[in-house]
Amino acid sequence: MLHIHELGIHEPIVNGGQATIDQGNVAFLYGNLLAGHRTTHGSVFRSLPAIDVGDRFWTTGFIGGRSQEWKVVKKVVTASNSAGQISGWPLVLQTSVPGGRLLVFCQPT
Repeated sequence: MLHIHELGIHEPIVNGGQATIDQGNVAFLYGNLLAGHRTTHGSVFRSLPAIDVGDRFWTTGFIGGRSQEWKVVKKVVTASNSAGQISGWPLVLQTSVPGGRLLVFCQPT
């Protein structure tokens, strides 16, 4: 589960790709990316643009079946494919926004 209390996000995390995202889920893909739609298909990440550097959130039953607190350390909007930018980060949240993709880079606390 993904728990971002301040944003009202409490969603299960499902392994998968675009089809999983289009079913209205937060999808786990590429080993470090959580992606979801912001305005369509359930809008699971509708409030994600409001997250700020320094914010903290939790995943439960996700990595190794344990709870983990995460801290946002970087937030960018990119017009390009995010694949090269997420490499090496423990966790990245992604959703589409006007002008491209919002990438939220996170480190465990």
